[in-house]
Amino acid sequence: MKVLLALSSTRDREEEVQRVLKELKPGDELVVLFVLDRRIPESVASWLLYLGFMGETLTDEIQEVIFNELTRNAEERLREIRQTLASRGVQVKALLREGDFFEALQEVYEAEQPDRVVFLREEGVLLGEPQPTPGLPFPYEEL
Repeated sequence: MKVLLALSSTRDREEEVQRVLKELKPGDELVVLFVLDRRIPESVASWLLYLGFMGETLTDEIQEVIFNELTRNAEERLREIRQTLASRGVQVKALLREGDFFEALQEVYEAEQPDRVVFLREEGVLLGEPQPTPGLPFPYEEL
């Protein structure tokens, strides 16, 4: 069975991820997609600019620092998942994408054609509303 598990900084809860990983059997394949979303650093930087803490140039630098940290955290998360499954005979393909979560999910779905698609509901969004799930043209599980 080929499973696509899609994560992001706001869609990554250990308990749900572990539940999906535990269901995988030797010979299964996991495609784990981590989508980096620039909305988070933009919203934080915009908020700081709005409050008058800093000017526009410094705000751009802060956005980049936050995004770089999110990237580093995503790479580490993908390594952890790969290591968790390495000894269990599950093949893991780790992908890191930047952009809209659902656009990246659909692109990877079309390229990989998994049997099962799983992603988590968005939580912990700073200064904004969670992104609603659009109508996707394939079956999925949203945990």
